Amino acid sequence: MKKIVFLVVVLGLVGGGFFYWWQNQADIRELNKGFPEGDRIVKDWRGSYWFIREINGEEIRMIEVNRINNQFRIINKRYEYEFILPSNREELWRLEYIEAAGDEEMEYVCKICTKGSVLFVGMIGGYGDNMTVESYKLKDQNTTLDKFTRDGNITWLYKMNVETTKIGNTDVIIASREFGKENDRGRLYYYFIKGESNFYKLEHVSRELLDYVVLNGQW
Repeated sequence: MKKIVFLVVVLGLVGGGFFYWWQNQADIRELNKGFPEGDRIVKDWRGSYWFIREINGEEIRMIEVNRINNQFRIINKRYEYEFILPSNREELWRLEYIEAAGDEEMEYVCKICTKGSVLFVGMIGGYGDNMTVESYKLKDQNTTLDKFTRDGNITWLYKMNVETTKIGNTDVIIASREFGKENDRGRLYYYFIKGESNFYKLEHVSRELLDYVVLNGQW
């Protein structure tokens, strides 16, 4: 009888653990849908995420999304940046990442750059749930923020309202435009900043969120 009770308890613990793991991975199953072979997202028991890409048989952590004190911290070691999101961003619903390199690929994206990456990160909560972070390595390291913004891509400032400001110690060029009444996105903001080694272009519908990201980031 004792052996039967022990076996039932063990099976219950194993079954409960599997059920907890299955429920905890529900968002991962959704996030991984439609990814090309070699790309996947994993999640640990603490609620932190990693975007993994297989390159030449090696699995590389392209993006880390760590949850610390109820806030998401996004880390990209390849392009040397990290930032945190406000605490009202409650849940990860989108995490996609692409890279481009070489003259042919960069000609359309950024004419004065050697390579770049685009991170699409979606967080439920607050106003507007999807943010884009583009990072670029330039051919000429002496390029100014103004030259990067105006010469990188002719469409970046096309029909935009443009201003230059400072957020904390960071110089920022802000471009924005209003969408038509048929579009519910309202005004879209583009923030251009220069980091220690790279340039960045951030996009979101909330100026307050982008201010927070720039101020609380390491670039």
